[in-house]
Amino acid sequence: MDIWDEENYKSPQKPYYNLFGNHVYFRGLDDSSEGYPSDILFINEALENNNKDKVEGLAMRCRKLIVKDWNPKYTQHWCFNLEGQPNTFFTHSTYKNNKHLLPAIIKKIESYEPTPENIKNQTADEYRWKVYGLGIRAAPEGVIFPYVNYIDTWPVDVAKVMGLDFGFTVDPSALLNVGENETDIYLELLMYEPTENPEMIHQYAIANSIDITMPCTADSSDKYTGENKGTVEMVRALQSFGWSIHKVKKTQSIMFWLNEMKKKRINVINNRLTYHLRKEFENYKLKVVNGIAINQPIDKFNHGIDGGRYGFMSLHSGGVRSMTI
Repeated sequence: MDIWDEENYKSPQKPYYNLFGNHVYFRGLDDSSEGYPSDILFINEALENNNKDKVEGLAMRCRKLIVKDWNPKYTQHWCFNLEGQPNTFFTHSTYKNNKHLLPAIIKKIESYEPTPENIKNQTADEYRWKVYGLGIRAAPEGVIFPYVNYIDTWPVDVAKVMGLDFGFTVDPSALLNVGENETDIYLELLMYEPTENPEMIHQYAIANSIDITMPCTADSSDKYTGENKGTVEMVRALQSFGWSIHKVKKTQSIMFWLNEMKKKRINVINNRLTYHLRKEFENYKLKVVNGIAINQPIDKFNHGIDGGRYGFMSLHSGGVRSMTI
């Protein structure tokens, strides 16, 4: 009998297999805030999870064994900190260890290897070859911030300001807490969703208990600038709602401020929105012309990073343009 046939598959709201008398449950990390008991816990693609607390809740209730797997497509993650801990075993494998892998997938992975033939065929991809071919940690080539640290709490001795990048209909508006000391920059993503008008931003802030009186620096680009002689503006509207918000003063180039930020260690506070920032930091790259990276970022994967940059600029002289209603 096929052990995976429909008779063994039970699919109410949460599916499971009855396999040789053992119950194999399929769950998402959002299914329970406190976790659930298990004998053996398997977490697939563990690097996709930024919420260590939820995994800790599951681990606390696991009676025998926990197994995690991942493709090492990041250079930093809390999972990597488990290496060397008692009763923890790290193993390394590649696509060659998977006897079930289809020939088409093997062919695709091997096309990434930077061999003369693959380079000629324009399929070579050093980053993908390292991650999916060799199984070693790597950051995408050309990323502007290759080293980002993810922590669980905001330092008690670091003051906060906010930075806001407007997104409007399709792109997300990104609002962040921003702070720094002599060696580090701290970023905490508070909002990351499209907002067609200032009322939506304000309502989100109130619903999520965001302190709108905290100094906030916003993008100087404005959907409404030019309409009605520029009087209907996002920043001005937020000011009318009680926000302590001003437009950023762009006295230097984007790369100037990005390079200033790179002089310090970047720390991101883990919360339910952190994966948006992680995705940006791992994909925010310099433009490449004729195979050469130029000193200009690609205008993509940057909404949260831009919001953080505006907050950082406000902490330095010349960063804010005053504006009154």
